Amino acid sequence: MTRHELKRALLSFIAPNRCPFCDRVIGATEYWHESCFMRLKVYEGSDCPEGLDGFSAPCVYKKEAKQAVLRFKYGEHSLSDAFALLMAERLGQTDADVIVPVPSSAMSTFIRGFQPAAKLALSLSAIRGIPVKKGLVSRGGVQQKTLRAKQRRINAQIAYHLRRGVSFEGKRVLLVDDICTTGSTLSACAGLLRQAGAREVTGAAFAKVVLTRSRERKKYRVVNSGSEN
Repeated sequence: MTRHELKRALLSFIAPNRCPFCDRVIGATEYWHESCFMRLKVYEGSDCPEGLDGFSAPCVYKKEAKQAVLRFKYGEHSLSDAFALLMAERLGQTDADVIVPVPSSAMSTFIRGFQPAAKLALSLSAIRGIPVKKGLVSRGGVQQKTLRAKQRRINAQIAYHLRRGVSFEGKRVLLVDDICTTGSTLSACAGLLRQAGAREVTGAAFAKVVLTRSRERKKYRVVNSGSEN
């Protein structure tokens, strides 16, 4: 048992672990109910957002995974451990030197009391032993979930900037977010990390929104509304 797993098991005596997908109590060393895990829709796509050297996500953002993400975003911070474990398993072996979370806006952080991607990054760090570095800042502005694909790209390019004096010179970066919709946010953040010297940027999210193209209108529509990035 790793130190992270031991800590999680000990904390379960204070607040029992719960399955992120059905909210039922689970064992001290468990992360989910197996029956819930089997119902998850696995993301099998190969799309990689522009500017990234690779991208992975274990789940499609729908049904059980969607409800779990929404519960996580609005208060159930402990779900990050289960999300991060699934992300680590899907990611496989990685040579990343540092994990960088996609930042939330100041308003979003104030309302939620935490930053979802930062929480995920810390859990992933505990599992993989890769340090976390908060090198990006969100300027706030219009929420991505309210915009269409083209608008998301434009908004993302102005919504983020590098922390003053930060450097990723020669580093291999794992860029982490909770949800990926069009990939605009990850692409914009990857561009900034490369400006700061990163030699490689790989993206990882817990869930990927699957997009479909309408042949008649030739516009993307989001199958599962409510995602942000």
